[in-house]
Amino acid sequence: VEGWFSATLPTAGIRRRGLSLIRADGDLYTSTRDVLRALYQYLQPGGVIYIDDYGSFGGCGKAVDEFRDERNISAPLHEIWETHSLTTSKTRFFEAVWWTKGSDEPFAEVG
Repeated sequence: VEGWFSATLPTAGIRRRGLSLIRADGDLYTSTRDVLRALYQYLQPGGVIYIDDYGSFGGCGKAVDEFRDERNISAPLHEIWETHSLTTSKTRFFEAVWWTKGSDEPFAEVG
């Protein structure tokens, strides 16, 4: 789907049973927030959400933290660390997070 998340995701045509995985790579506060607002309600309980750039772009992490706080999401955040070889030495850095949607969280049935 081509276009800004805020314009395309609300009309993306999510099918009946919802989503089992969301992988968001929006980099910025607004785009990450837009993905969470548009899609999280369709993530099935037990589904996984993976947020790229949580550790490398401050706005992305802020959007995730605010979203989880607003909805009282208490599922643990699991960190993803990456290693890159930019020169002869390897650099390890905190890149992403994921969590599993709880069975007590709302789920929007798609008709």
